[in-house]
Amino acid sequence: VMLRSYRYCDGFDGRGNPIYDWNSPHMLKLYRLLDYCQSRHVKVILGEWDIPSSHQDRPDIATDHLQKYHMDQNDPRWWRIIADELKHLRNDKHYTCIQYFNFLNEPNSNSSGHIPFDRWKNGMTGLRAELQKRGLAKAVELIGPDVCFLPRDGFWVDQAVLQCPKDIGAYDFHYYAPA
Repeated sequence: VMLRSYRYCDGFDGRGNPIYDWNSPHMLKLYRLLDYCQSRHVKVILGEWDIPSSHQDRPDIATDHLQKYHMDQNDPRWWRIIADELKHLRNDKHYTCIQYFNFLNEPNSNSSGHIPFDRWKNGMTGLRAELQKRGLAKAVELIGPDVCFLPRDGFWVDQAVLQCPKDIGAYDFHYYAPA
């Protein structure tokens, strides 16, 4: 299940604290889906579609109140938003079906801006530290690198295995079969 932070976070107050709308239309849809998964013991991978500062694929850019903060994958504010989301879903809403979190969909593709591996890795490490601080790291493991796997292009997967074994609970990639 992919989500974008601006669907539940409207920005920051004057003290720098995130402003959440846990009852936004998108969150209500998410709850219905998670209710289904929870009732049927379906393990869920929840994740972010792209970084909050992305302009990519935004049919409703006017409603994206996070754009003005210019957050990318290495912004601790974004890690906090994600950790707050997971805390809300796991601890407040009791969705234990959420087993994994995908930090960023296809970071090596156009949709996520072709982020260099080292920047993605730093973001994963920062997010995992934020989850550990909240006591969520064991309940929800990170999954990655979630890249588009092109023929003979195993760099990201290889580097994730070599450089991020403590941060990643499961490895994944997308392979688009030729037509």
